[in-house]
Amino acid sequence: MTNNNITPKKKVLTAQDRKNIKVTPESFSKIKTICTMKSMKNYEFIDEILEFYIANNLTEREQRILKNITSNNK
Repeated sequence: MTNNNITPKKKVLTAQDRKNIKVTPESFSKIKTICTMKSMKNYEFIDEILEFYIANNLTEREQRILKNITSNNK
């Protein structure tokens, strides 16, 4: 993560740990291009997008619910 005050959470993930998601070819092309420009892995970029979305588009209540649900899934 770059100019934000968000500290990156660097987790070492194996290929087995990562999961596939389906996106349109246009979205995939944009993600791939941005990742190439920024020297990032696709999953790192998607993590950054998620963090930004959560911080800027979810209410505090929604953020707490998300945190509770995802912490139970670990």
